[in-house]
Amino acid sequence: MPKHSIFHKQDWFVATSYKPDYINDDTSFLSRSIERFFNERPYLDHYCYIFLTKKPHNRKLSSSVLSNLLRKSIVPVETINTQLLQDFLDSAGQFERILNDSTYVKLNRLSNSELAEIIQQYSALQQPEKEEAMLKDIAFKNGIQIGENYCQLYTLADAADLPSLCGSRINYDKYSTDKTKFSIGFASPLGLLLPCNHIYNQYIFIDDAQKTIQKLEGKRLRLQSLSAYSRENTIGRDATNEFLNEAVSAQRLPVKAHFKRIGLA
Repeated sequence: MPKHSIFHKQDWFVATSYKPDYINDDTSFLSRSIERFFNERPYLDHYCYIFLTKKPHNRKLSSSVLSNLLRKSIVPVETINTQLLQDFLDSAGQFERILNDSTYVKLNRLSNSELAEIIQQYSALQQPEKEEAMLKDIAFKNGIQIGENYCQLYTLADAADLPSLCGSRINYDKYSTDKTKFSIGFASPLGLLLPCNHIYNQYIFIDDAQKTIQKLEGKRLRLQSLSAYSRENTIGRDATNEFLNEAVSAQRLPVKAHFKRIGLA
C-alpha cells in the first residue's frame, strides 16, 4: 500500500443458532444426522470487512487558526485528481490479488449501496447480512445504548495490556496436551473465544517510513543526551535504538496501529 494509507479490518462476532439445510441434494443418512445433531446449536457467526483508505498528503487538522473553509478547495486534491485516484485503486487491486492468490481468503469488492448499508448496520449495531438496516435511537443516560443494545468499548492502546510475545499462532491450552498442540490465532482471545456479541476493529496507519525513521533518530539523540539524568531515559534510548536497528537491517516498515473492541449486551 502507498504512503498515508489506512488499513482497517473489522470483524463481527454475532451469536446465532445453526439452521439445518434439509433441501440439499446430498440426502444421505449421515448428512441428515449431522444436520439434526447441530440443529439450533448456538455459535458465533463471523463476518469480516476490510476498508482501505488514504489520507490526504500534508493533511492538517482544523483548528481556530486553520479551517477547511479557508482553503482553495474544501475537498482533498486526491479526491478530484483522477490520476491519483487511479493509482490508489491500482494499489488496492494489487492488495486484493495478493490475498486472493494465497487461497486462504476470498475478497469481494463492495458496491456503493452495500457500503452504505454496512455503515447503517454499524451505526445501529445490527447483524450484517441478516437484518434490514434501520435507524435506532442512541442514548447515553446509562452508558452507551443503541436501540436495545448496551455497548462497552475497550481500547488496546497501552503496551502493558498486550501479551509479552507476538506471533502468528498461540497454543490453546484447553485442547492441547504435552505431545499435541492445538493452534489458534494470536487475536483469538478477542475474537471467537469471547462468549458475547462484539466487534473487533484493527487499524494500521502507513505513513512516510523515511520521515518516521528520521523522527525516531531525533528522539534517540534527545534520549542519549538526557540518559545521564534518568534511568528511564536510558531504557527509552536503548528501546528506540533496537527498533531502529531492526527497521534498517531487516527492512521493516514502521507503522502505527490501534485496536478497539465493542462489546454488545
